[in-house]
Amino acid sequence: MGSFRDAAGIIIGPDGNRIMNEMGPAPAQVNAYRSLPDSTAYLFLDKASFDVFYALGTREVGGVFTPDTWEKWLASEDLPFIVTADTVDEVASEAGINSEGLKATIESYNADAPAGIDSAFNRPIASSIGEGPYYIIKMNLRYAHSYGGLIANENLEVLDWSETPIPGLYGTGQMLCSIQGRDNIAKPSTGTSFAYTSGRRAVLNALETF
Repeated sequence: MGSFRDAAGIIIGPDGNRIMNEMGPAPAQVNAYRSLPDSTAYLFLDKASFDVFYALGTREVGGVFTPDTWEKWLASEDLPFIVTADTVDEVASEAGINSEGLKATIESYNADAPAGIDSAFNRPIASSIGEGPYYIIKMNLRYAHSYGGLIANENLEVLDWSETPIPGLYGTGQMLCSIQGRDNIAKPSTGTSFAYTSGRRAVLNALETF
């Protein structure tokens, strides 16, 4: 199946130019999104990269969509926005992307591929952008953690307005802000480990109480 880091997907703006180091730190990526109209970017994939993207997205454990869901997205004009076509010109036209800008971006990216280093953002390049069909997926900023949420004590018991534990009510994972803080943008993946540990701890605490 491979890793998406081995694929040749690139993130572009509506002018067809790349906007970020796709493997870079989250704060820099967020700033790149914010520089665009409506904070909207586009993921461009060739056939080989799409195959990796699709396999990872539909994997048996932890997949983010099913094959049926993907087909509905592909057929729909509503969000999530996905288009596909056999040529770069066609897929760019379908997505409203500047095709000349996109083709120039692909040419520059592929020129760097033999050296294995992207000259625009100094990131590793595992492979050049190859044959179609091509895919463009609309991408927007989203939040994966609560920027507020419930407050819990060290036993994961949810507290009321007077900071008194509410009997029988426990909070874990993304619903809490007390451990993650109110700004998790610079700490990618920490939410997953906290979800595991807080969930386990809350169950053990509940068993001890009841």
